[in-house]
Amino acid sequence: MTDNHVHLIDFAAYLKDLVGDADHKAPLLLLTCMDFRFFVMIAEIMESVGLTGKYDHVILAGAALGAVVPEEPAEPAWHQTFFDHVKLAKKLHKIRFLLVMEHRGCGAYGPDGFNLLVPPFSEETERRVHMEQTRKLQERIVPYGLHFGAFILNEPEKTETLTCDQLI
Repeated sequence: MTDNHVHLIDFAAYLKDLVGDADHKAPLLLLTCMDFRFFVMIAEIMESVGLTGKYDHVILAGAALGAVVPEEPAEPAWHQTFFDHVKLAKKLHKIRFLLVMEHRGCGAYGPDGFNLLVPPFSEETERRVHMEQTRKLQERIVPYGLHFGAFILNEPEKTETLTCDQLI
């Protein structure tokens, strides 16, 4: 851990530990934001650790935020859709882990989205606000009996490789 409370990890190694036994059709449900900058990079990492075809992927603006944002200003259907998917994925694909991938510079958190982060803000404030939303989701996922992990990705333009900070 660094002085600014960042928990950098080897994300590929973390994912390899999640693969688990082959009896599960898709042991992992991945929740990401709709930001197009991350799709290919995340898919490549998932492929590199042998998870291609072994995870479900749900995309909501703001990732965890999309699943827990208050009904105003969001549509209540967002929450229901996400948790309906979790229930079905657990039943059909035997998922046992929810992995949430937040990211820095997320528009859903800003003034054009749900207005949780208004510039200027520090990286520490940004991390804290993302952490609050992932903790809300973690609390709401407890009844489903899933293991939970959450990360905040750094913006790809600012790093050579996709790096992240472990939130939970």
